[in-house]
Amino acid sequence: MRILTGFVFIVNIVFWILGIIVGFSTEGNVVGFPVLIGFISFLIAWHLSGGIVIAPADYFFQPEWSVFKTKIKWSNVTGAIVGLIAFLVIASLV
Repeated sequence: MRILTGFVFIVNIVFWILGIIVGFSTEGNVVGFPVLIGFISFLIAWHLSGGIVIAPADYFFQPEWSVFKTKIKWSNVTGAIVGLIAFLVIASLV
C-alpha cells in the first residue's frame, strides 16, 4: 500500500508543478504566482494534516488508504483555496 500512496502523492506533486509551469507560460505572473502560492500551501497543509485533520485513532482503526485520501483531499483543497484567494488579490491589483 505504501507504494501506491507514494505513487499517487508523486503524481499529485507533478500535477501541481505542471500547473505552475503552465501558469507562468500562459499568463505570466497573474496565474503563475497564485499557483505557486497554492503549491506551497499544499505542502504546508500536507505536513500539518497528520496532526490536525487525522485523529490518532484513525491510524489504528482506518485503512492506510482511507487516511491517505483524507490527507491528500484536505491538502489539495487548502492549496486550491489559498491559490484562488491569491489569484483574486493579484488580479485585482493588476
